[in-house]
Amino acid sequence: MEKLLRLLINLMNKLFKQIYNMKTIFISIMLISLILNLGFSQKYTSFDEALANPSNVQTLDLRMQNLNSLSSEIGNFTNLKILHLVGNSLTSLPVEIGNLTNLEVLSVSSNALTSLPSSIGNLTKLKVLILADNQLDSLPMELSSLVNLQTLHLRNNNITVFPKEVFAMTSLTDLNLANNKITELPADFSNLARLNTLDISGNTIDTKILKKELKAFKDTEVTF
Repeated sequence: MEKLLRLLINLMNKLFKQIYNMKTIFISIMLISLILNLGFSQKYTSFDEALANPSNVQTLDLRMQNLNSLSSEIGNFTNLKILHLVGNSLTSLPVEIGNLTNLEVLSVSSNALTSLPSSIGNLTKLKVLILADNQLDSLPMELSSLVNLQTLHLRNNNITVFPKEVFAMTSLTDLNLANNKITELPADFSNLARLNTLDISGNTIDTKILKKELKAFKDTEVTF
């Protein structure tokens, strides 16, 4: 879509430089209208309106809409890139969330999630996953398939065991596990040395163990 927009803009600029007749002006106006329509058709804040043409939807913003559940029809948005579900009352996500194989950003913070569907492992293009302020106590093993994930926020949940799934996330640079119930770190913590930021504050990990394990993080901003 971005490439198409750039192509249209370049073509429009060339046409503006060669406005010699009404036909050229008309073409320029049509191109401007197309660009505007493309820009506005990508983002929706109403689920029902988005369903009218799901293949065109790239951003779906459903923040603060008092949602108690997410319809299985979410799986219809196969070209969706950004999904915001912040500030609702969701206790789970439908299995069909796994159909969103083009999704790059998923933000579901400040809900009441107690678990995640295993189908979330299908979202292999995902770069940002925000799950802060929920009631998660564990993560599905399929989460390890998110090899393109760069940011994972799990702050303020009920996680008791350091999620081993993150070791398979080879692109991960930002990991936030603050304010959970983690009591110990994995035996081999060195695989996460590639991180730029790591926040494990507000857990109950022994400080002496922490300082020993975190020596490997020379280039990482660590908060504990």
